[in-house]
This record gives sequence, C-alpha cells and structure tokens, in this order.
Amino acid sequence: IGQTASYSVTPEWEKIAIAALQDSTVVVKADAVKALGRYGSPASESALWESFRYWHEWWKDRPADLNEENRRFEQVFLEAAAHPGNWTVTNEDFERIRDLCVSQGCKAQAEQYRNARK
Repeated sequence: IGQTASYSVTPEWEKIAIAALQDSTVVVKADAVKALGRYGSPASESALWESFRYWHEWWKDRPADLNEENRRFEQVFLEAAAHPGNWTVTNEDFERIRDLCVSQGCKAQAEQYRNARK
C-alpha cells in the first residue's frame, strides 16, 4: 500500500488503504496507517482516528501485554496522526493522540510534540 502510494494516490487507492486498516495482520495495518498518514486525503483522517481508537480500546487495560510489534504499531499511529501529509493537526489532536497512546513512551512523545507547537 505504501509503495503504490508513491506512484499514484487515487480515491480507489484510498479506499483500499482504509480497508487495510481492518486487516488481521499488524504489518498490513501498519503499512496502511503510514501510507494514509503520509498520502491520504483529509477524508481518510477519520478512518485513521477510528482505527487508533479501536487499537487503544483493545490494549488500554493491558499495557504490560504490549509486545514489540504492537509497540511499533502504536508508534506508527503516533507519527501518522502527529505528522500527516495532507491535513492540519491541532493542539486538541495532540491531546487526543496522547490519550489514545497506551505506553508511557508514546504518551510522553505525544506531549513533546504538542509542547513543540506552542
């Protein structure tokens, strides 16, 4: 998904990337998150946020159970939401990112990004 985006981003591509957010494989979902963050239109923003919320709900009561793959996935969400290519991030968005993070490292990084904007 990410590789094809460097050649062509179309509404059809975006639909496929958004659908990949529901894939059962973390690596496929992570690629979709990265690609949508970098190349997705503002219309894809809500799908990215919804996917991050779903991930948060799954892990919020079990942060000690996060494995390395899901820590990297959390980082992908953080970067995609904090530094999107085609929509604007507000201070409220940074607070939402921080609140959706499960690990303390992610929360701290989201707060650093928010503070850097001031």
